[in-house]
Amino acid sequence: IEQTQPDAAILDLTLPGPSGLELIKDLKARDLPLPVLVLSMHPESLYAERVLRAGARGYVSKQAPPAEVVAALRAVLDGRIYVSAELYQRAAQWVAEHSH
Repeated sequence: IEQTQPDAAILDLTLPGPSGLELIKDLKARDLPLPVLVLSMHPESLYAERVLRAGARGYVSKQAPPAEVVAALRAVLDGRIYVSAELYQRAAQWVAEHSH
């Protein structure tokens, strides 16, 4: 990664050897300016928060339509966070209910 300096990385969580989550943490620890988008079959509700805390910038399901994957990649390349509209709505609802 240091040699090729890609614009972004698209990772799965299920990788041979260390998990994708461990790779995300390693990239963050190296302080590389590499936006990471996770493209995974695992349920977003279980893993999106974990990957964002680890340093990824977005999470999209492998079942998502190709246009959503492209939108997610564009979002992380623009420096924004990407999660599904459903997860975003749930997070916003939680914040609204707990911001007293």
